[in-house]
Amino acid sequence: MLRASIIIPTYHRPKELGDCLQSILRQTLLPFEVIVVDDGDLGGFPMREALEAAGIRCLYHKKEKPGLTASRNVGIGLA
Repeated sequence: MLRASIIIPTYHRPKELGDCLQSILRQTLLPFEVIVVDDGDLGGFPMREALEAAGIRCLYHKKEKPGLTASRNVGIGLA
């Protein structure tokens, strides 16, 4: 069975993140997990309950120092 991890680096984009997470829930093949790496101030994982109810593992990592490449690498390490 193929298992996919989706890594979402984000920085002060709560609406776009919400749109992305809603899109994930509409897919016919759901990922094993969604990892949100936050360089901003989300304060947690939005839509966590809906994703977990769909059987998707949710990981949230708050990162202090902004940087897209570093965020991707953190997500890869968590996956």
